[in-house]
Amino acid sequence: MSRYMEVWTYTEDFGVPRWREEWELTPTDVNVKIHTEYLEILRRNYVLLDMEMIQISRDHACVRKLYALSKDGKRDIEMEFIPCKEFEYLEYKYKNAFWYCKRNIHHLEYLPTGQKENLFCQEAKYILKKFLTDLNADIILYKGGHFERDIGNEIKVDTFDITQLGVKKVNSHDPKVEIHLHFKQIKDIVDNYY
Repeated sequence: MSRYMEVWTYTEDFGVPRWREEWELTPTDVNVKIHTEYLEILRRNYVLLDMEMIQISRDHACVRKLYALSKDGKRDIEMEFIPCKEFEYLEYKYKNAFWYCKRNIHHLEYLPTGQKENLFCQEAKYILKKFLTDLNADIILYKGGHFERDIGNEIKVDTFDITQLGVKKVNSHDPKVEIHLHFKQIKDIVDNYY
């Protein structure tokens, strides 16, 4: 809680020291200020985003799967993409990394299966930008990592890591499941604190 206090200050305009009243910020006020900043973010029209990536070279990771959900939880987009390099042309260490991720993390095949459209990973940012534009969304919320932040920077949209809100890690690597669980946590945070 703030304290109202008097402090001794030197005023430049008259050149004479005099008493003046001001507010002193306490740690509680700082937390309120931080939560107020978060509230401003949550008031914006946001989209929750999660992507699964496949590292194909030292400089490039392909978007393999993308899932985004609107602020109201009613509109979403789920897309799979074809990596821009064929599996047989990957260096051995990137093949190994993919096999590890397939077995232990995302369980995705290298190429999409069962999708009507064949989209390459470079098209992910344009599809995401169109989705954001259709929703009139101005910020991307994501959980940890840097790929979501990077794609936001590429399409010139603000991003915010929801770990700062206290959103907990979920035990899934399916983007759709993760996003819906994060969505529920954000709704709980808004209902409980704001």
